[in-house]
This record gives sequence, structure tokens and C-alpha cells, in this order.
Amino acid sequence: MATRRTKRPARTGAGGAGLRSEIMFYIGILGMLMLVYAVSFLNSGTPTQRYTFLVGDTILLLVAYESRQKVLVAIQIEILLSIAASFFSSVPLLAYLGVVSLAALAMIAYLYSIGYYRKDRIGVIGTVGFVVLAVGFVLNTGAYKFAVDFAFAFGAVLIAIYSLLSFYFYKVRVQLVFFVLNVAFGIAPLLALLAAL
Repeated sequence: MATRRTKRPARTGAGGAGLRSEIMFYIGILGMLMLVYAVSFLNSGTPTQRYTFLVGDTILLLVAYESRQKVLVAIQIEILLSIAASFFSSVPLLAYLGVVSLAALAMIAYLYSIGYYRKDRIGVIGTVGFVVLAVGFVLNTGAYKFAVDFAFAFGAVLIAIYSLLSFYFYKVRVQLVFFVLNVAFGIAPLLALLAAL
């Protein structure tokens, strides 16, 4: 008598993808909390604050990469370069400015070359925010405080808008982490701008 084989359901991988997205979301929250803690509770410029920034931003970079959010990857790389430069006081100013500027241009050129903006029009908003932040990093050398505060505040607002729209239209949950983070980081330079007016 022949035995009847039961048909196994096909594996879609949806459950695994959902779990991975959930894990990345909570790891992203950890990275965000580290950065907020560094700004709120650690003395500015201390090694402890710099290391906390370094670890927190590295976590967010990995989360952005694993979540396939290319604009967020570009933003986190730029921030990471700025954090890394803070460990080396002997780095010439022109070398720092050159690295930050060239990195920003290279990442934008890469996104354009792969046709990213044709597939994700919202990404243009995030990229403009990224460029404004890069200008803030370039100017953040002791002078031009008003321009730096404006760049950091406006850049954070644009990236927050990009993250919120990406979550709303594309349902990328990890974008909520970056939305909250940029709202939080945009408050201080915005208040500094208002106080200077």
C-alpha cells in the first residue's frame, strides 16, 4: 500500500525577516540611547563621551546597513568620521575638512550612480539633510557658531522628516529610531539659534 506524502508548506522567509527587523529596531534604540546619554549626562569632550559616541554611532551604522537604508548609512558614516577625528587632536584642520567633504561627495555620487533616487524620491530629503549636516561638520572648527547651529538644526529637521516619511510610506520601522534621534539632537542647536536672534 502506497503511503501518501503530505505536502510541506513553502518557506517564505517572512517570519525570519520580521524577526530580523524587530531585532534591528531594538538594537537601534540601544544605539540611540547611548548617544542621548552621552549628550545629556557626560561631560563634553571627555574620552568617556567620545567613546560612548563612537560605540553608539557604530551601532546605528550597523543597524542602518542591516536594514538596507542607504541614506542613513551615508549619514552615520559622516558622523562616525567626525567622531573618529575627535580622538586625534594632531590631525591638521585641512586634512579633517578634506576627508569630511570628500566622504560626503563620494557617498552622494555613489547613491546617484546606482540610481537610488529614481527608486526612492524621499531619499532626496534625507540627502539634503545629510549635506547640510556635512556643512555643519566642516564649519564646526570654533568659528561660525551661528552657521554651525543652523546647519545642525536644519539638517536634523530634514533627516527627521525623511525618516518619518520613510516609515509612513515604506513601513521601515527602524526609521522611527532615527526620527526620534534627530528630533532630540535638533533641539539644542535650534534653541541656540533662537537665543542668538
